[in-house]
Amino acid sequence: EDRLIYAQAMEKYAAGAYSEAAELFAQIPDVDDAAKLKQECQQQLHHDKIRAALDKKDWASALALLNDSLGKSYPDRKNALQLCQNHVKYAEAVKALARAGRPVVMACRNLEKGERVRASILREVPSASLELARVDLGSFSSIRAFVAGLPEGRRFSGLFNNAGTMCRHFLLSEDGFERTLAVNYMGPYLLTRLLLPHMAEGASLVNMVSLSVITAKLDWHAFEASEERFRQIQAYADSKLALSLFTVSLEEQVRRQKRHISVNMADPGIVDTPIIHLDRWFDRLCDRIFRPLCKTPAQGAAAAVNALLHPELSGELFTSGPKGKSFRHKPFPQRFVSHPLRTWIWDETATRCRFR
Repeated sequence: EDRLIYAQAMEKYAAGAYSEAAELFAQIPDVDDAAKLKQECQQQLHHDKIRAALDKKDWASALALLNDSLGKSYPDRKNALQLCQNHVKYAEAVKALARAGRPVVMACRNLEKGERVRASILREVPSASLELARVDLGSFSSIRAFVAGLPEGRRFSGLFNNAGTMCRHFLLSEDGFERTLAVNYMGPYLLTRLLLPHMAEGASLVNMVSLSVITAKLDWHAFEASEERFRQIQAYADSKLALSLFTVSLEEQVRRQKRHISVNMADPGIVDTPIIHLDRWFDRLCDRIFRPLCKTPAQGAAAAVNALLHPELSGELFTSGPKGKSFRHKPFPQRFVSHPLRTWIWDETATRCRFR
């Protein structure tokens, strides 16, 4: 009789009827691998619920389901925090995390602006647990002070490196580097590497990259600040290419260390935020013709949220279609993996940041 039940259960399992299969396997826990198969059926049902929530764009439910499953596998992640840099694009991701009951640390350079974002999220999600922390990604000393000031035993289950700037004119960071490169790449590099010991098992690291990398001309002189060589859009593209190369190398390092941490990139596409205002004569024309075609901040955040919701995937580039629909992910592009500067820029950045 047990063998008959087992055969029926396997038939349901093969047909994808996981709920019925789990019930049958539960009747014969001591037969072969019935107990293991029952657990697999329950995991599959849980994944199906997450996918259904994603299809409905019910981020809060999807995150709650995800946190529940990851919390069972990695208990120290359950009570960990998410760390996000303060930017209008990422506010939608923070809302999703807040609705799922996840505490979030909002890292921002300007606490006054950060408080306004925090207040707007709290109006929509009154129960949100949102903590402000001052971090200037253009300052190595500010980054080190933030990490050094973390309470003992604090763990993070997620890190969104989403800070971004596109300086109109040539500016230097306090450490003497071109400011666009410092904020968009060097700061996230240092922050991420310093925070790795504070990341919980099962955590997700997501770096926000950009399609602008197709125009990048990153070279061996990347860290040599030069007003003569500076070009606004070129500097931004180079900084995002550097961040992309770092992400590939970081994922390899985490894998070598056998840490259960996913490392992914997310490309939001072209989003209607102040960063695309170039302070040029054609801005007004672009505002009338081009901005209406851009994604909203909520749509731009969709790729990052999707990356967060798939911690079982690592080494992936997440994107979304027009209006934030039709989520896609694929392995890191080969042009990043095999880039001739990838190893050099990892090592050189560590030297320039004085990372030990």
